[in-house]
Amino acid sequence: MKNMLLNPMLARCKPHWVVFLHNDGRYEIWKEYDDTHIWDAPTYEVVDYFDSYKEAQACVKKCKADNLDGDAWYDLVNVT
Repeated sequence: MKNMLLNPMLARCKPHWVVFLHNDGRYEIWKEYDDTHIWDAPTYEVVDYFDSYKEAQACVKKCKADNLDGDAWYDLVNVT
């Protein structure tokens, strides 16, 4: 809350959700406000970004059911 008071732009930002796949097979959904943040770590990969938590949950459910990683998810949703 203190950061929002210092930076009024943060108070107006719309949240988005990031789906992560960790190296141990766990999925996590994080709520994020900064759309300029670059996610990068050797312990996880970013599967995708979503405008709603419900969409992020659907992604995790589909990935678990079909045993998809981030690259396979990207190929699935970006079929041309």
